[in-house]
Amino acid sequence: MLSRRVWDSFRLQAGSLVLLDTRDLAETPVARAPSFLIGTATKTEMRVELAIYRLDFSDEPDLINVDVYDVWEQLPTRIDVPSMIVAASTCANPNFQSYLDHHVFLVKKTPGFGHHRADLPGEILVRLRHISVDAV
Repeated sequence: MLSRRVWDSFRLQAGSLVLLDTRDLAETPVARAPSFLIGTATKTEMRVELAIYRLDFSDEPDLINVDVYDVWEQLPTRIDVPSMIVAASTCANPNFQSYLDHHVFLVKKTPGFGHHRADLPGEILVRLRHISVDAV
């Protein structure tokens, strides 16, 4: 989960990739040191995703693991919110609605093809080089 304020600060545009560091993701445990390398957020017309690139020395020779999360900016219609409310012993009051309005939800996908990598994707490397050149 991530606060909507933080999520909105990434200013995602459809078709763009945003690089994220530990400061951007400080609210969530997905960016834990020391294994965290970098995060990316992408948005298409159909979905919003967060990818976390992290080191895992037990996966040699492909030391980089990629954990991908669907980002729910709103609860999907397939979620039975009334049943969830009953199970949580709460009610659909303004506090509950405020909670939904002020958070996005991260749903980890099952690791699949591309989970283990030998290096970071080229697009990320190019952007990192660009950032380091601009910082000089």
